[in-house]
Amino acid sequence: MTMESSSGFSASVASGPTGDDGETAWEVRQDGERFAGLFVDTVGATLAWPGIGIDFSRIEQYALPEISQLMSIRQPRVEAGGEADEAGVAAWLVTQDGGTGSLFSNQGATLAGYRSMLNESDQLTFARFDVARPPAFQVLEYAFTAQRQSPDSIQQALALRLTEAYRWTPQLLAWILDHHVRADSVQGGAYVV
Repeated sequence: MTMESSSGFSASVASGPTGDDGETAWEVRQDGERFAGLFVDTVGATLAWPGIGIDFSRIEQYALPEISQLMSIRQPRVEAGGEADEAGVAAWLVTQDGGTGSLFSNQGATLAGYRSMLNESDQLTFARFDVARPPAFQVLEYAFTAQRQSPDSIQQALALRLTEAYRWTPQLLAWILDHHVRADSVQGGAYVV
């Protein structure tokens, strides 16, 4: 199955349903060139694309206030002790030398190590932020992942997962396009959302 738009975008099924979650992989192309991968399952969808322009010294800012604002949801906090209905954050960070750090916002003990790794963001090569709602933080709202080969690498692999309860807003799609390696080839809003 293939879908096409007037702006040069097309999507075709790269693989049919696999596994218990019924995931289907789509390849999104622009003007015949691979633009992104879209993975859809019974719980939500993940868009993965070759990115650029993510400053790892601001990785928490991208992952939390920016994306939540673009989704029109309440901003999650990493500090423990927020309001009962406030989203929690689970974060995983990896450095070039293989150092790892994690944070679970309802476990304040991990906050110092997490902040220390963020302060050495020039060494980060991987970051993932999962934002979930209580109770027990088992209901995922979204997940944002950024990876680069090395700290001085310009290109990045980026991914954003939304559960079925959340929409891909026009503002969120514009942000994704702004952080795509081919952002210049999508000229002046020549995309349809």
